[in-house]
Amino acid sequence: MGQTSSVSCGVDDSAPLKLSVIVPALNESTSIASALQSVLSAAVPPLEVITVDGGSNDGTADVARRHGSKVVVSERGRGKQLNAGWRAAKGDWCLFLHADSQLPPRYDEQIAAALQRRRWDGKGQGRRHWATPAAHTPGVQQPPDAQREPRAGQTGHLTPLPVGMQEAAEVNAPSTARAGPGRWASRLDRSAEASGSGRSCEPTWGAFASFDTDLRNPLWRAVLTRGVELRTRLLHRPYGDQAIFVRRDALEACGGFRDWPLLEDLDLVTRLGRKSAPVIVDARVFTSGRRWETVGFVRNTLINQAILVAFAAGVPPQTLAEWYRSARRAAAGAGSAPGPSSDRPSHAAAAQPARSSAS
Repeated sequence: MGQTSSVSCGVDDSAPLKLSVIVPALNESTSIASALQSVLSAAVPPLEVITVDGGSNDGTADVARRHGSKVVVSERGRGKQLNAGWRAAKGDWCLFLHADSQLPPRYDEQIAAALQRRRWDGKGQGRRHWATPAAHTPGVQQPPDAQREPRAGQTGHLTPLPVGMQEAAEVNAPSTARAGPGRWASRLDRSAEASGSGRSCEPTWGAFASFDTDLRNPLWRAVLTRGVELRTRLLHRPYGDQAIFVRRDALEACGGFRDWPLLEDLDLVTRLGRKSAPVIVDARVFTSGRRWETVGFVRNTLINQAILVAFAAGVPPQTLAEWYRSARRAAAGAGSAPGPSSDRPSHAAAAQPARSSAS
């Protein structure tokens, strides 16, 4: 540990994917071991892993160290912990993994292939709104057409979006001109400006398409997984449950996460989305279903939607956090606060969340 994974991912083979994984945690001793073991399933170890502990009293930090992770101690709060993690990281790319989630096998290879495809698309082969990883072959640096045969009736290496979905994607992926001025625009979009495009051709962020859970009810499990994927592909709004990965210079340019107790991921993807569409890796993360099981799927979804609507209306995140904790305690009929990872909205349950007015 302490090094970064290097997988060739760009048009230039000399530019490897240097990936650091950041895992914010608070009293997650029973789940973080599985998360860290999944990190080690990378195609090219070793990998830099940083667990950011927010003051656990159950031995979370010790478990993380036993699994080879560096531990950084931070003030409690998801946004603060995430910021402490990426600022301590050495990689060019930072992947943010929840402590109750697990990455798919060879995830770094899949990310590298997806980023490469976006770069090829940006070099005149037609921009796509998501990328499908190549098969698990050593040559991820090969041209996309050499990695995947087109399906019957197709002329490209990726399945194009239907016309209606293309329009929806464009509406929900505004150009730089619509996003307004920003000090960090020129730092991220030099390549786009040189080509005359309003948005960066060089990928700066992305996430996995959806996630699987261990919900007992197969219907709710399927609804959740498909709803998340629809929201991600149509609205370009992946959330923290989907292992967001961001280029470090993009994090530095935009200031990273807000120091909020919740919805810090929604705010970040909203700001990043104004500069470039996300690279969506066609694979799923696994995340615990405890948040939905504790309160109930329908009740949890209604609470999440209410929080999103209030956020869009301008209610401060600090106030929303108090409302959320109270609503979950009432819904679960518990006399104490819910667990650490469930002490925040699982807004991934919403296929089409309310749009945020924050920036």
